[in-house]
Amino acid sequence: SLGGATHALVAQSANKGYGDQFIALTDGKLRFGRGSAVGGGSFDERGSRVITLDKFTHWAITFDGENARGFLDGYLEFTFPCQGWVNAPGDFNIGRNLNIGFTPTGSDADFDDFRVTKGVARYTQAFIPTDKPFPNTGPA
Repeated sequence: SLGGATHALVAQSANKGYGDQFIALTDGKLRFGRGSAVGGGSFDERGSRVITLDKFTHWAITFDGENARGFLDGYLEFTFPCQGWVNAPGDFNIGRNLNIGFTPTGSDADFDDFRVTKGVARYTQAFIPTDKPFPNTGPA
């Protein structure tokens, strides 16, 4: 069990304080948030599905210029108005976070693959995650 802890998947700090933007698991549920110090509006969105421990889990956050969407194993967990990840001055951390009470060492997850795609909202609705490599252009 992940318990009540928050495990950072991706995070970036704006000011080494409460100015983070992050993607995390809290109580085993997908979470995407941003503090007001980062700019671009603060929010804290959370999904409802709980991951299964010791099982491959596919998570994705997409932006289409108007909305952010969170997916867990292909299921749409949340949609809300958001222009996307803000370019902040702090380091872009994968698997750890520096602030807001996250597990100091970050996530206990093993990452098989990590992809950032700029300019393509790869997912806009529920989908079946693939086990094949993604193409380098266009939606999957």
